[in-house]
Amino acid sequence: MEGQDWKLGYLYVSVANTDAAIRHYTEVLGAKLLWRHARFGAVVAALQWREGDPILLLNDHHPPPRVQPVFVVPNAAAARDRLARIGASSLSPLTDGPTGDLATFEDLDGNPFALIDEAKLDQFLRAVRGR
Repeated sequence: MEGQDWKLGYLYVSVANTDAAIRHYTEVLGAKLLWRHARFGAVVAALQWREGDPILLLNDHHPPPRVQPVFVVPNAAAARDRLARIGASSLSPLTDGPTGDLATFEDLDGNPFALIDEAKLDQFLRAVRGR
């Protein structure tokens, strides 16, 4: 069955103020801040509770409330092409972003979800973690 090799990589969570959200998630909810970057007019931060857990990626460049699951797949281009062939509602073409190849879709209720290429995401995460 298609999708069995997908895993939840991170949740992309839109917030009004990234720094305020970082304080809330770390001081109130106990998350660890992995990194914070301000680029291209946006502030993005990665948080995690335990190593191996999905990452919570806070961003201030989409209006809240919005939570987008991002699924890690072995081959984002192949997964995107398959979803497009079976009629899934695509929101974006495959793009090469800082975390790797990414394609965005909508589920049946209009909720966004994304696919990201496993090899490029692993490379990105090693770089930001300094490993």
